[in-house]
Amino acid sequence: MRPAAKITAIRPIVCATGHDRTFLFVLVDTDAGLTGVGEGSQSDQDAAVVANVHQLAPHYVGRNPLDVIEARGRLLTNDRTGRAVFVAVSAIEQALWDLAGKLLEVPVYQLLGGSCRDRLRCYATMGAGVTDRSPAGLAREAARCTAAGYTGVKVGPFGALTPEQCAGPAGRERLREGIERVGAVRAAVGRDVDVMVECGYSLDYPAALRVAAALEPYDCFWLEAPLSWDDPAELARLRHAIPQRVASGERTHGRRAYRELIERQAVGVLQPDVKWTGGILEAKKIAAWAETYQLALAPHNNSGPVATAASAHLSATLPNFLILETPSHAPDWEVDLLRGTGLVENGAVSLERLRARPGLGIEFDEAVARRHEQS
Repeated sequence: MRPAAKITAIRPIVCATGHDRTFLFVLVDTDAGLTGVGEGSQSDQDAAVVANVHQLAPHYVGRNPLDVIEARGRLLTNDRTGRAVFVAVSAIEQALWDLAGKLLEVPVYQLLGGSCRDRLRCYATMGAGVTDRSPAGLAREAARCTAAGYTGVKVGPFGALTPEQCAGPAGRERLREGIERVGAVRAAVGRDVDVMVECGYSLDYPAALRVAAALEPYDCFWLEAPLSWDDPAELARLRHAIPQRVASGERTHGRRAYRELIERQAVGVLQPDVKWTGGILEAKKIAAWAETYQLALAPHNNSGPVATAASAHLSATLPNFLILETPSHAPDWEVDLLRGTGLVENGAVSLERLRARPGLGIEFDEAVARRHEQS
């Protein structure tokens, strides 16, 4: 074990991906010469998150990174805490776990209680970087993902449809086109690959019923975020009215906000995001609570490679883990950013790769991140 260390600085970096999105990384430095890295990518409030990282830094600087993870979770209980604060705390918290593993020379999943499995199954979300959203284009992308080893793909077939538009003629046409996209993806991947459908909070209740009925021939693994935001009462009603799983929860921040979703058993699959909900430990607490209600966990993770590493270490420790999201496209420079230490291989993360290095198990090259830093 290395000698005790103190945090000396906390530094955010926002990188342009070239896919109309950004990656937001947070580096936590220590006087032991070690740096931990976390991720808070979310692409729409970067300036606010960076400002909160700087504002929160005095709560951490000068402290031993091994002593502050649980205590600093209280920063999320202030009645004025919003999304930007949750993201900032989440990114710092991941970096602290990375540092803890490096200081103790063990992988993070072992600090969280050890692994429940030897392999984490992943699915590919066909989102950022996929420019052809036609049925044929999505079918080609799905086939590319399965050729890369994925046994699950997710499609967002309805675009920017809103619940208010669902009942009109244009909305009905959009829904029909969306069903056609799902059908094309299913035809491309065959029956042995799971197809998840991302609804993007775009449907009202009657539209969700119509969509679920229309999708039955395609044997979809789940309907994700089907209703506007996460109304637990309406989600529970929908869950018991359709044959598909209902998945949601990515926009829910902190375990207290999950209470009604869990206690109503409003979804079959919860999707906390380690970047948004408070970090690795907060997501693990949510998972433990969900386990008592026999709910599965499928962490939301449609972002960058540091969040994938954090989500993988979390997922390895969860008895109720189902599957882990990863993006189907990554920036060309991502391999260099991690110096070839990315964890996903052939559509999965193996325990062998998780235990290969201490901390989050990746080698983050700050120089590469700086070359792509957003001005």
